[in-house]
Amino acid sequence: MVRYRLLLTRLGQPREKRRLGYFVLALLAVFNSWLLFVYHLPGHTLFWYTLQDAGHGLIFLTLSLALCVCLHLLFSTPPTRVVPWVFGLCLAFGGGAELVQALVGRSPSWGDFWLDVLGTSAGLSLYLSSLSNGPVRWVCLLLAFALMWIDLSTPLRVHWAENQRQKQFPVLADFDNRWLNGFVRAADTARWQAVPPPVAWRGHDSNVARLDQFPGDWPGLHLFEVEPDWSNYTVFSFDVFNPSQAVARVTVRISDIAHNHMYPDRFNRMYKFKPGAQHIEISLDKVRSAPRTREMDLTRMKAVIIYTYRLNEERTLYFDNIQLR
Repeated sequence: MVRYRLLLTRLGQPREKRRLGYFVLALLAVFNSWLLFVYHLPGHTLFWYTLQDAGHGLIFLTLSLALCVCLHLLFSTPPTRVVPWVFGLCLAFGGGAELVQALVGRSPSWGDFWLDVLGTSAGLSLYLSSLSNGPVRWVCLLLAFALMWIDLSTPLRVHWAENQRQKQFPVLADFDNRWLNGFVRAADTARWQAVPPPVAWRGHDSNVARLDQFPGDWPGLHLFEVEPDWSNYTVFSFDVFNPSQAVARVTVRISDIAHNHMYPDRFNRMYKFKPGAQHIEISLDKVRSAPRTREMDLTRMKAVIIYTYRLNEERTLYFDNIQLR
């Protein structure tokens, strides 16, 4: 901070400092608006999306810290007034950014605004640490670190989950590993949870996926961002248990990264699950040749969805051991 003051003494009169201050404020507004509305990280996976969201905290950390330095040194604002001014300015900027998103067809997010608050608070803590000595400085530094840890915790957890997913491969989902479960979600009107197997599923003692399907267009179980390289395997398989006395008609859909979201451009096959337990195997040669106008790239696989088309009544199915062989 002393070095900044020595540099700024060369600017001359307070009017010149204020002009520089207004220029810096405008530059900060433009640069941070570009980061929030235009810039996107290069990846298209869950990790990159969560890191993009966590970037709100990093943006507002640097913004709040820069505003503190600007107001303190260029506008001669006392430190006791810098903190509330910067906190208010950053929250107004963050809230305004979310409102603007609503006006241009994007959804405003309270989660993003919360990350803005975390980043702002971390930046203010760093600023206060630069003005403090002894234990107070360390408290401010630890607070800033804790706030940014909260901000980055989600992408860090996703990154760890991706590592665990790679270690478990060729198992895609066994519903015992909570990290693998992070890449499973319900599709459409379905609901899923990892539970002990039903008593009637004899010889099965590990957790399974209970899929409750409610009337809808395509309720099902969605494995997203699966480990991509299936080229060294020949079979996709899973176990299913149908507790009902009625046959369940279910479609298995498998797609790669190049999938164009059209029905003929993926693997689709309808199966009839009889009452009780059964084991399903699908040749990966059939998966590869399933798209009508191309071959599926087994080195760049993306998703598996097990669903029912236009279900009219509620039902429950159990799944386990979704894997490659």
